[in-house]
Amino acid sequence: MDRQSLLQGDLLVRNERLRAALGDAHQYYADSSDYSHFLVLTQSCDLVRRSGRQPKSRYITLAAVRPVSIVVDRFLERHKFTYSFPIMLCKKERETVAREFLERLLHNTVDGFFLLKKDCHPLLDEDICAFLPLSVALRSAEHYEACLSAKIGQMDHIFAAKIGWLVGNLYSRVGTPDIEEHVANPQAYKEKFYDETLFQRTAWLSTGQFEQLREIVRYWSKLNPAIRINEEIAQEILTQLPSDQQLIIERVIALLHDANLLGSEAEARNVLLNDVYLQNALKNASA
Repeated sequence: MDRQSLLQGDLLVRNERLRAALGDAHQYYADSSDYSHFLVLTQSCDLVRRSGRQPKSRYITLAAVRPVSIVVDRFLERHKFTYSFPIMLCKKERETVAREFLERLLHNTVDGFFLLKKDCHPLLDEDICAFLPLSVALRSAEHYEACLSAKIGQMDHIFAAKIGWLVGNLYSRVGTPDIEEHVANPQAYKEKFYDETLFQRTAWLSTGQFEQLREIVRYWSKLNPAIRINEEIAQEILTQLPSDQQLIIERVIALLHDANLLGSEAEARNVLLNDVYLQNALKNASA
């Protein structure tokens, strides 16, 4: 890593010198706990200091880097149920869309963001994401050394070029190696990212399951008026939810019963639950 120069794509940690530089004009970025890191956006050629002279660029533009959970939560606002529950409840039919979004985020093809995985640097303890439009400018003449003192990481040339392309909104794509090209088991790597980023803290329910959950919560709260539902209780409630196949079968049985077309509910339920063809059809219908 070049510790004598700033380069496009450099990762900066908000140390005391950078905090002081930001405090001159961007106090919120200097103080907020969300802004612990920044990414250099200014082109490397404009940051070169030749023969001790100041760089060509009068300003060093830095993109705010925030936890990736903020990006994911904003995405989920459009795909979750509006319901107060200790665990975020999301719409089952949008799960594929969520996986596609996370894969694009992992490949850095989501406009306005650049993901930095925690395993790319020993000093990162969580996945973070550069918010490219959310940038601040510092005077290079006054704050170059402060920024340089905060430098903890430097991107490979091809990824720095990708940053330049994203920022400049060019029409030609800068090709960068995908996850599939440099990890031994890309599918396992992606699934781990999906779980850590999203699925470990959410539950994905169909509309029928969501209605069932509301009924269970109402009944539970009636029996336990003095107890507030916490995450542990929420997890237990989620384990009680029937599958979509079970909900459909129960509806069929209820309709047959109401029409006096049913003999034994228990026998009918057993036949329906154990019919392989019907189960496969129901799974395909709810997929």
